[in-house]
Amino acid sequence: MKLLGSKAIDSFLNDLTPDRIHGFQNVMLGALKQYKEDPSIIPPRTVSSKGNTTHLFMPSLGSDVGMKLITGSPSGFKGATLIIDPIDGAPIGLIDGAIVTAFRTALCSTIPLVNVLPLDSKDEHSIPKKIFVNGVGAQAYWHIKLTLILYSNSINEVFICNRTLSKAEALCSSLSHQYDKVKFTPVPVEDSDSIKNAYKEVSIVYGCVPTTSPGILKEYIDQSNKKIYISVIGSYKPHMTEVDSKIVGNILESNRKIIVDSKEHAGHEAGELIQNNVKEENLVEVYDFYQGKDENESNITLCKLVGLSIMDITIGAELLRLCPGLEVDF
Repeated sequence: MKLLGSKAIDSFLNDLTPDRIHGFQNVMLGALKQYKEDPSIIPPRTVSSKGNTTHLFMPSLGSDVGMKLITGSPSGFKGATLIIDPIDGAPIGLIDGAIVTAFRTALCSTIPLVNVLPLDSKDEHSIPKKIFVNGVGAQAYWHIKLTLILYSNSINEVFICNRTLSKAEALCSSLSHQYDKVKFTPVPVEDSDSIKNAYKEVSIVYGCVPTTSPGILKEYIDQSNKKIYISVIGSYKPHMTEVDSKIVGNILESNRKIIVDSKEHAGHEAGELIQNNVKEENLVEVYDFYQGKDENESNITLCKLVGLSIMDITIGAELLRLCPGLEVDF
C-alpha cells in the first residue's frame, strides 16, 4: 500500500504542465461520465456527530473504488482518501484528503473554463488577462495555480480579496515567488471602490469562501469589458451563497444554463441555486457542457461545484499511479 502525504503530493504537482493538467482533466471527465451513466456509484454519505465534531464517510464505486473521510471540528476540517482494489478490497493507498480535494475542485473548475475562454482564442474579448479570487485557502491557491499554468501567455494580474487583508497579502507574496511575471494584488473585502476598479478587465472570477454574504456582485461584474467565467465552490449549505441573486437572475433571463458537477447534489446543497429557485432544467452538468461548444452570447457564465466523492477517489487513484510515495506492507 502506498501512502501519500501533503508534502509528497505538493512536490509532485509543483511541476505541473498544461499537458499534465489536460491529462488530469480527462481523468476527471471520465469519472463524471461514469457518474452520469450510473449515479448509484455514489452511495449516500454517512454523517455522524458528537459534540462539536462531525465525521463524514463518502464512498465511491466507480472504476476506482474508495472512500473519502472528513472530520469537521473547532480546529477545522481534516481527512483522508482511501483507495481499495475494486475486486478483493485490498488497500491500494491512503492519501492526504485536504490537498486532493482542493486540487480536484480547481481541476473541475477549469474544465468548463477552457470551453468558455478557449486556450487558443484569437478574440481579444475572450483572452483572459486578469483573475479575481475571493478567498486565501488551499482552494483559492489551486484555482489560481492551475489557471496561471493554462493561460501562462495571457494572464498578467491576479486580485486576491479577503476579509483579513494580511492573509491576502501573504498569499500574494507566496505566489509572486512562483510567478514573477504576474502581478498579485491584495484587495480588502470592504473596499467596494477598489473591487470595482479591479473588475474592469477581469475575465475569470473564483469564489472560494463559505459565506452567507455574497462577495461576487452584479455591480462588480458590470465593470468588466470582457467575457467572464465565474466558478464558485465555497458554499456548501442552502443558506450559503457567494453570488448575488442579480447575477443568477441575469443568467436565467438570458436562457443560459448554470454549470454544475451534479444536478442532484447541487440542487440539495447549493445556496446559489436554492435561494433563487433554480430548476433542474436550468442546469447543465460539467461533462455535458464540455462535450458541446459554448455558444453563449452573454458575457457571463456561472459554474457552481459542490463536489462529488468520485472526484476525490478518481483523482486520488491517479495520483497514486503517478506520484512517488511511501510503500508499506499491509
